[in-house]
Amino acid sequence: MQQPPVVPPVGQVAPPVVPPVPPVPPVPPVPPAGGAAQGPVRVFAITPAHRVRDFLDFANRNEYQTWMYGIEPLIQDHKFDCRESNLKKFLDAYASKEQQMGWDEVFTIPINGVQRHVPTEWGSVTVQQVHDAMTAVHQTQTRAHQDSLMSGICLWDSINGDARNKVTSYAPLYKVTGHDSGPVLLRAIIACTHVDTRAASERVLRDLENLAAVMVKLNSDIEAFNIYVEDKHQELRARAMEDTAAITHLFQGYEAAADETFVAWIKRHHDSVDDGEVVYTTAQLMQMARRKYADLSLSGSWARPNADQEKLIALASDVRKINKAIQKPIPKREKGQAKKSVPATKTQRPIRPEDEWKYVPPAAGAPQTKMKGAKEYHWCIFHNEDKGMWTIHKAGACQPEDGKQSAAKKKKNNPSRATIQVTPKIRFNAATTTIEEASDSE
Repeated sequence: MQQPPVVPPVGQVAPPVVPPVPPVPPVPPVPPAGGAAQGPVRVFAITPAHRVRDFLDFANRNEYQTWMYGIEPLIQDHKFDCRESNLKKFLDAYASKEQQMGWDEVFTIPINGVQRHVPTEWGSVTVQQVHDAMTAVHQTQTRAHQDSLMSGICLWDSINGDARNKVTSYAPLYKVTGHDSGPVLLRAIIACTHVDTRAASERVLRDLENLAAVMVKLNSDIEAFNIYVEDKHQELRARAMEDTAAITHLFQGYEAAADETFVAWIKRHHDSVDDGEVVYTTAQLMQMARRKYADLSLSGSWARPNADQEKLIALASDVRKINKAIQKPIPKREKGQAKKSVPATKTQRPIRPEDEWKYVPPAAGAPQTKMKGAKEYHWCIFHNEDKGMWTIHKAGACQPEDGKQSAAKKKKNNPSRATIQVTPKIRFNAATTTIEEASDSE
């Protein structure tokens, strides 16, 4: 309601009227940079599974999808068979899944006050110790409990029937509160694959002491050699052991390679280490050897024979050609096959006039025997290129019986000198080159 104007008393002047001050309007909020409207708070996560570290709420579709991905097998097209040769591939596949799902926390358990990661330090923990740790986890309503169950389903679906038959002997341990616990199941799988004895650990050390033989067996393939060494070192670490002479053993293996350039290069580094000029770790030395091998392979000079080796290769080729020529079979004339006529171009012994009668066949019905002077002659068809000839021996006496050869033919087909076969064997390595010849008399 409007107030009535104030009337001043008589004899006073009225005060001036002051208009009211309008209110100040509120300042609008400043939008974020880019003009986008302010939304929910964004949280950084390495993977979707790391987005929520609290227990999964299966009423939430995204969190339910996290569970469904977690229980998928490690390798879709191939299941682990509990063979030692395939264990590294299996553990590598698990390591990738662990990074995606954030399972490293539940797979790390305290042993005597020290945190042990079961997949990489399985030699320091037993199946029973992992079982005891997971029993406490399964009593809680936490994400660790869910991760244990998720990984258990994943691992069980990642092994084949033969592996399951072996692993079920540990069922009382890996089944915690009625469910498969991933950490316990993984340790049980490894126990069924590896022989957890001191002798097995010593065998790994012996393998690393004989790397020169491994290099020869792998045909100087540096890549394959490095993979072999890495597998052995990984197994030692898992058993809580180490090769105290790892660098020395590694140098011995590399120095057995078949390439002279590579061996000379690795020996220079070996001398530098022995002189105390430089210190290498096994990882550094293996990386250096891998790069050198790649450079020599790309240039086409890896394991290329030197001048002396090329001479031996040429000599071996000549020896093989000689053997081939010696062993070339002489074609035999089949039974009943006529002898090949002597080409007209070849010079034949002229027939003397007094011997021309020897080549005149008897008339039809005439006797096949006749006297010439004091000698008796017989007509034999196996002479004069099977045209016949009068001979002193009886007809057919010059024809060998079936399955027999004349002495002349035996001498022709089987010369008195022995045939010697020389088989060259050439062996190359970076230090020496030898050629061996083995002779066999026929």
